[in-house]
Amino acid sequence: MFQPRVKLEFVRRYCAPQDGWCVCVDIDPSEEGRTGSPRESHTARKRQKDMQADAPRVRQEFKALGVNVGDRKRWCATQGVPYFEGDPDIVAYDRVYKRCIVAEVEGASSGQPEQKLTRRLAKSCERPVSYRKAGSAT
Repeated sequence: MFQPRVKLEFVRRYCAPQDGWCVCVDIDPSEEGRTGSPRESHTARKRQKDMQADAPRVRQEFKALGVNVGDRKRWCATQGVPYFEGDPDIVAYDRVYKRCIVAEVEGASSGQPEQKLTRRLAKSCERPVSYRKAGSAT
């Protein structure tokens, strides 16, 4: 299953708008097979073709569910929800129960998903930290 479809299935299962969640999903062009150098092997070309065929269907399904795809900063402003720094795959808010989901997912790829997912989670958790010496006013 390609990454955009994994995101769709995650939203359906854990934070569906029909259950009160407002959801924004980020889909990179590479996840839709729209970037990169020409594919060398038959397997890689087939994977790219399959990704490109699945991408519009996934976007249509997100639209039907009421999920925003892309431009999360603007979406947060229009929805009146806090903007979460970083580049997460999925950000969902449940205003009634005051819950937030920030999710990273990994789909089928030619790389090593465990390493990529670990790297992405670490990136999402990075936050600037200010340190203060004990007793100082600053």
